Order: sequence, then C-alpha cells, then structure tokens
Amino acid sequence: NYSYSTNGLLGYFAFYGGGFYSGPPINESAFSVQLNSNFNVTNKMTLWAQDIFRIQYQNGSYYVYVLDNLWNSTYPESLNQSLVSGNGNFSTYDNQTFYYDFASRNGQAIYYITKPPFYLYAYMTINQSSNGYPQVYMYYEFENSTYDSGLIHYDTITILIPSNNPQFLTGIYNNINSNNPYAPFVTQWVVGGLASGAQLSVYSWNASMALYYEYDGQFYSVPD
Repeated sequence: NYSYSTNGLLGYFAFYGGGFYSGPPINESAFSVQLNSNFNVTNKMTLWAQDIFRIQYQNGSYYVYVLDNLWNSTYPESLNQSLVSGNGNFSTYDNQTFYYDFASRNGQAIYYITKPPFYLYAYMTINQSSNGYPQVYMYYEFENSTYDSGLIHYDTITILIPSNNPQFLTGIYNNINSNNPYAPFVTQWVVGGLASGAQLSVYSWNASMALYYEYDGQFYSVPD
C-alpha cells in the first residue's frame, strides 16, 4: 500500500486497432479513455476530476472528442453553479449534478477524424488562485501520422471554496474527507464504455497506455 499526492497528472494512450462495443444505453462501437483523480478542497470535501476522450467508430474511421467532468465525491452532496465556475455547464446523472465541458472552438465541439494509429495525451494540473480557490486546468493533445494538435488548454475549473494546498490524491489520507475517512482516494487512467455507465465489451485490442505524475517539473511513472 502507498499514498502519493501531486499537482499534475499525465496519461498517454496509443491505439493501433481493435473491436469493441459500448452496451446500453449507448449501443454503438465506441469507448472512452479517462484520466480520473480525487482532489481535496477541504478536509470534509473531495471532488472527482475527469479528463476524457470519447472515441466512436463509424464507416472505417475513428471520431475523437474531448471533454471534462467534475463530480462531488463527498456523497450525497452535488455540485452547482454557486460552487464551480468554468467554460462548461451542469447536468444530472444518477441523481447527482455534475459539471462538464466539451473542448470547443467558436461554440462547436472539437473532434478529430482519424485512422489508426493515433495517440492521445490527457493532462490535468491543479493549483490555488490568489484568493485561495482550487483551480483545475484541463489539457489534451491528439496526434496521428499526419497531424499533431500540440498541447491544448481547453478548460479551467475553479472551485469557489477557499482551500489549503489542493492536490490530486491517491491512497489513504485519514485527515481528509471526514464523511468517509478510510476510503482510499483514487487516480486512474482507464478505458471504459463511452458514457452513461455503459459497459465496454472488447473483442480484439491493440493499444498501450501509461500514467505519470508530476513532481518538481518532471514526470514519473506511477508506482505499480
């Protein structure tokens, strides 16, 4: 068992091909790749940040979209506009209100149409604003054999609650989140169903992925 905290997380995903299907309620050939992590706001409130790629297969091509989600993991409270500001909006799933934002340009969602192989990078950082509010910065990069988007910053999420040293957390921190003090905090770089709790079925798969945390401006592989 181990615990670590960081102000930056980076996920790398390389996709070479595969057969897959997201079941109900999605019911299409699609999957998601998600960089997920808990972070502390106060010792009684932790949130769940997600930097997400959605990949849909249509007519021999892959369509890649980018979005973020933010949830209150200090159940049963939900997020609302008095707690969070950013480029996005609010929606409800499973009786919880959450924040989301699609990477966009001029009001239109950005997406990439590609053949394999293609390469995806999700990067999240967290710091504290001058007035003490936690701020999560969301980035992505898309790359294939003919195009590289470069690292794009598409959203800054501000939590409108003063905090003390907010960080992404992994492991057990008994002094944080008094509603459930012994539950481990989680960081993930995972493949799953496209959305809405859909289960992913995989029939063939050729891909690789790696997760890194940031320390003193350098990236390191997370411990096994």
